[in-house]
Amino acid sequence: MGARPSDDSIWITDISAKNVTEIAGHTGGVWEGAISHDGRFIASASEDQTIRIWDAQTHEKQVTLRGHLAAVYCVDFSPDGPRLVSGGNDNAIRVWDTETWKQVLVMRGHDQYVKAVAFSPDGWQVVSGSGDGTVRVWDTVPPAKRHQQALAARRLRADQRPRVERLLGQYGKPSMVTEQLRSDPSLDENPRRAALRVLFSHTQTYREN
Repeated sequence: MGARPSDDSIWITDISAKNVTEIAGHTGGVWEGAISHDGRFIASASEDQTIRIWDAQTHEKQVTLRGHLAAVYCVDFSPDGPRLVSGGNDNAIRVWDTETWKQVLVMRGHDQYVKAVAFSPDGWQVVSGSGDGTVRVWDTVPPAKRHQQALAARRLRADQRPRVERLLGQYGKPSMVTEQLRSDPSLDENPRRAALRVLFSHTQTYREN
């Protein structure tokens, strides 16, 4: 996936098919893109002050996120899935809920534009880099809630592991299992995400043929 400020599109390269797909829709240059860890969404940060969310398979726009007061330079999805972080020329870092796509947190402190953001591996903190020459670390989940959330996430993954292993045995290829999990009407959003996380942890064992 590629983006550049001089272009209002995102470019997706399919290495296996050897083709490039353009995703267009912004009215300003696209500074950065990110793919969610479950492979469902693409987020794009633009000079037009918006973040756009796209379906990673169909490339159709899902929603436009508005909240930044100037160009948006950077985006990142949390490893556990439920949040997106963004930063931009309004010096702010904003966190979005990926179920409702509502802004849930704004963090301020940089004196100049925010050019880079990234979640920590556990998804509880965000690191930001700014034109003011500093790198800052922010808590996005109160410490008191971290243990509770970690236990709940582990339970969900444990509950979904038998399903994923059964589907891998049945279909073999992770890409086919991904489609089954995404289209299963019996799965609510959180169990679906947990199942996809389990699946991705298996990708080193179950390789595409």
